[in-house]
Amino acid sequence: MRKAGRLELNEAQRMELERGYRLGKKHCFRMRCLAILLKAEGLSAAKVGERTEMEQHTVSKWLKHAA
Repeated sequence: MRKAGRLELNEAQRMELERGYRLGKKHCFRMRCLAILLKAEGLSAAKVGERTEMEQHTVSKWLKHAA
């Protein structure tokens, strides 16, 4: 069971997201991959938003779909 507010990724998921961040064709897709990776590192949605220059509510919405 995962801790509330924490996103846990296995190694395969992390590698796929890193690949998507580096090689994704669309900027939006790359930013989604980065947001998920940063959240998995333990950053809050607000901090992820700061690092990616996205609104916190947008980050939260994307992360909800990723969980």
